[in-house]
Amino acid sequence: MHTTHVTTNGDFIDSIRNDKPHNETQRAVYADYASLMGRAAAHANRIVTWDEVTNSKFQFCDYLDDLEYDSPPPVRVDDEGYFPAPVVGEWKEL
Repeated sequence: MHTTHVTTNGDFIDSIRNDKPHNETQRAVYADYASLMGRAAAHANRIVTWDEVTNSKFQFCDYLDDLEYDSPPPVRVDDEGYFPAPVVGEWKEL
């Protein structure tokens, strides 16, 4: 009997048992791009393409290479303790 867990992880388990290389990076990146597309489409209230996401140069933190443990966060809460909410149609992250 094959459960979803066994089927989903079959290649991974086989790679461990048989000392084969296994890399899920591409699948993880594609899943992240898909989630970015969904969020961007909802915030921008329009269709967002794969090319828009993969060609975007946007970074939430423009000082990423200089981050230290005690660096200030790139987004801060307001006086009431809330992070800024996205406004439909004002999506800037693509």
